[in-house]
Formats: sequence, C-alpha cells, structure tokens
Amino acid sequence: MTVSNETKVGLLTAAAIAVLFLGYNYLKGKSVFDKNKTIYAIYENTTGLPDAAPVELKGLKIGVTGKKYKADKLASKIVVPIILSDDIIEIPKDAVAIISGNPIGLSASIIEIKGGSYNGNYLKNGDTILTEQPASLMSNISNQVGPVITNINKTVKSLDSVLLILASTIDPMAKANVQGTLANVNRVTSNLTTTSAQLENLIAKQSVNLDKSLSNVNAFTNNLNGNNEKINAMLANLNQTSKKLSEVDLNGSLKSFNNLFNEVQVLVQKVGNDKGTLGMLMNDKDLYNQIYNLTFSMNTLIDDLKVNPKRYISIFGRKDKKITPLAKPIYDSVPK
Repeated sequence: MTVSNETKVGLLTAAAIAVLFLGYNYLKGKSVFDKNKTIYAIYENTTGLPDAAPVELKGLKIGVTGKKYKADKLASKIVVPIILSDDIIEIPKDAVAIISGNPIGLSASIIEIKGGSYNGNYLKNGDTILTEQPASLMSNISNQVGPVITNINKTVKSLDSVLLILASTIDPMAKANVQGTLANVNRVTSNLTTTSAQLENLIAKQSVNLDKSLSNVNAFTNNLNGNNEKINAMLANLNQTSKKLSEVDLNGSLKSFNNLFNEVQVLVQKVGNDKGTLGMLMNDKDLYNQIYNLTFSMNTLIDDLKVNPKRYISIFGRKDKKITPLAKPIYDSVPK
C-alpha cells in the first residue's frame, strides 16, 4: 500500500506537536507519563531557592521543586511547584511549607513541610499548600531591640517620677543634684535611642552585602556537594598511595644501596692500586709501551702484507725479496 505525501506530512506534524508538548512540560518540571502528585506553594519572595530544590517532611526527602513562575504580571507572588513521590505519605491540608536551609534567612536551599493534623483531610494533586515566609536575621534583631528600648523608656519614666517625689522632700541643693541626675538619665536615654536608630540603619545598609556573601557561601557549598565523589576518590587514592609507601621496605633498600656503594668503592680502590691486573695496565708505563709497540708492529706487518703480497706469497715458486717492506703502518705514512 502506498502512503500519500499528505499522510506523511500529517504524521510528521502530529509527532512534532507531541514532542513539543512533552518538551515544554519537561522544561516546566512536569512529566506526562509520571504518576507523581504535584502541589503548589505561593511565596512573596523565593530568593536563594533554586529549581529542583529538595522538599523534606520531618527530615525525610519527599520530593523536589519544579521550575518557579510568576503568579501575575506584577510578580507580586511566586508559584513554586512541589513534585511529590508517588509512594509518599499523605500531607494534611493545614500543613505549612516553609523555605529553610539557612539560619539567617537570606539564602535557602530546601522547602520544609511542618505541622498539620492528620484527621483525614489531605492535599490532592493540584492543591495549594499553606506557606510561611521565614523571618530574617534583620527582622529578628529589630523585634528584639524594639521591646528593650520600650522597657528602658518605661523604666526611665518611673525613675523620673520617683526622683520628683524625692525632690519635693529634700533641700534645694539635693534637689539640684537630683535634677542634674535626671538630666543625665535623659541624655543617656536619648543616646540609647540614637544608637538604636544607627544600629537599624547599619543593619539595613549591610543587608545587601550579607545577602551577597551568603549567596557566595551557598554557591561554594553547592560546588563542594557536587564534587563530593571526586573529593572522596582523591582521598581514597591518597590513602592507597600512603599505604603503599608505608609498605615499602625503605631500610632494606637503603641497606642494599649501601652495600652496592661499598663494593664500587672497593673496586675503585683496586683499580687505583698498581698491584692488580687492571691497576698495572693503568699505572705501568713500560707495559703500556710494550703493548703499543706490539700493536704498531702488527699493524705494519698487516699493511705490508696488503701492499706487498708478492714478498710473502710465491709466484711460480718464487718470492720477490727485492720489495722493500714498510717501516710503519700506512696510516702513519700518510702526511697529516
């Protein structure tokens, strides 16, 4: 059966649309063939929370986050998909998803689900979980410093009232001292208020730098976590190398090297001594001259045999004795 071109084009178009749909959902953190349950958490700020961040319940990893996206055009809210495992326990509807992972609150790495009453009301696929924005270090300091300043002001007012009562019962000089004391207390209170305001301004100015520093620390920690296997492999190789070095018999090797060095030293001493064969060859000049003369005569005889063979080999039963023999080898006869 012949398939028409229109049919082929239609099949290719359908396949392209299917691939596009699957790829789009994959990039958004969804899977068409996956049976995992997905719920959604909405936050005002997700600074430091990466995509595919772990989601934990009572210290147990129950899923990961999908790709974040804006809830509206103004980006006043950020939607974070939470992809749960298909074999996980049920999550109550009144549970709260809190961004955590950093005690200062400027950078985070996980979403932790806390609380909830297990009364049969559980989140279903596509539901939205309750969220809570964690308080940062700056807000905690402000919340703690504010009540302290308020208590100090109340204490000063109470002390002021007591001192006024005492001032009405003492002499003018003591009254002047009391008034001076109250003035000093008022100045101290004013200084405390100014210091508190300066502290709040300093914290506000340094919050950006702290955010950047903590982000860098978080990135460095993630890099260490990503290279954990390589670091373990390097440490294992270093451990094996150290073990092999510890097993090497260094004392035996040094002893063998020392013996070899002693034998070489004895050999050198024998060569330097003129009583041995090699020593006599190196140190006896007469023996050297004899060997030299013998070699010279042999070279002369060989060269003469090459040049004047008739003097040594008979031709028709006769040797030519008139040929003058060589007095030295040929290479000595050639002018240099």
